[in-house]
Amino acid sequence: MRQSRRPVKDYMSKSPFSIVIPNYNGHDLLDEYLPSVFDAARSYSDQYEIIIVDDGSKDQSVDLLRRKYPEAQVLVNERNVGFGESINRGVNTCKNSIVVLLNNDVWVEKDFFEPLLGHFDQERVFAVVAKGLIEQDGKIINESITRLEFKEGFLNLIQPGLLNPEAKFDEVCTVAHACGGFSAFDREKFLALGGFDSLYYPFYWEDVDLCYRAWKRGWSVLYEPNSVAYHRCHATIDKIHRKKQVDMLRARNQLMFTWKNLTDTGMLFDHSRSLIVYLIKAPRSFRWGFYEAMKKAIQVLRRRRVSHKGDRYTDREVIVLSANKPVNGCI
Repeated sequence: MRQSRRPVKDYMSKSPFSIVIPNYNGHDLLDEYLPSVFDAARSYSDQYEIIIVDDGSKDQSVDLLRRKYPEAQVLVNERNVGFGESINRGVNTCKNSIVVLLNNDVWVEKDFFEPLLGHFDQERVFAVVAKGLIEQDGKIINESITRLEFKEGFLNLIQPGLLNPEAKFDEVCTVAHACGGFSAFDREKFLALGGFDSLYYPFYWEDVDLCYRAWKRGWSVLYEPNSVAYHRCHATIDKIHRKKQVDMLRARNQLMFTWKNLTDTGMLFDHSRSLIVYLIKAPRSFRWGFYEAMKKAIQVLRRRRVSHKGDRYTDREVIVLSANKPVNGCI
């Protein structure tokens, strides 16, 4: 699965950075993938910290970390609070201005950090996502390239690499969001936006939501092809959640994302009209997701009232700006 790569360009500075890794019952994953993170961090700089947030694991994850990886700082949640809240706790604990978020099922190449972190000398950069590669049906697929599409009343996240596995994405470009599993973030901006929203517990769409709000604020999200991460997709989720439940969570969180973030009157009208029609013919998982989203409607509206303070761009402008536009030099 791991591929050879072309040489990376030279980057100017090597700022101190932090790494945050959430974990839930990931003993075997940590033991397999964590060594690559340490190797890459040491190869790049001696000014780093690794924070692992254990989200109430029932296995021996914490014992493994304390015994085999004493260099890592381990934060233990007394109860399971989900992906977003675990990340928020880690980011709040960090000492450095750049934070790299990695899943516990991600293996990184030795020169992973230099290209990824080299963009943060630009003031407008909010996040940078690495080239995330997964294996699907015997093919290596790039899951990092994303854009937004408003179609038939829904704001959808499109992944061109999944639609066309043969496509090559070899240039720095804008993307809709930086996946929370293999991306770097400006810590100050991350905290200014309030971090990942707990509405999306236990997972899905929290990173899309955060980056969408960053785009509206006038900050940029970029894709860096020279930083490569290999992702064993859903290694944790598949162990603890049934497919029907995962499908429901996707639908629920996409709906909450739409209700919370869309401010364009025409788009909201189209969404309302399409939603009524779609509910009649929708699969059961979507109807279940709609019901669960409606239970949180008051919370969504409260978030909506405060989420758009400081917005510089409209929904339509964000869709255009984040649509995989090549980036040459400063942005």
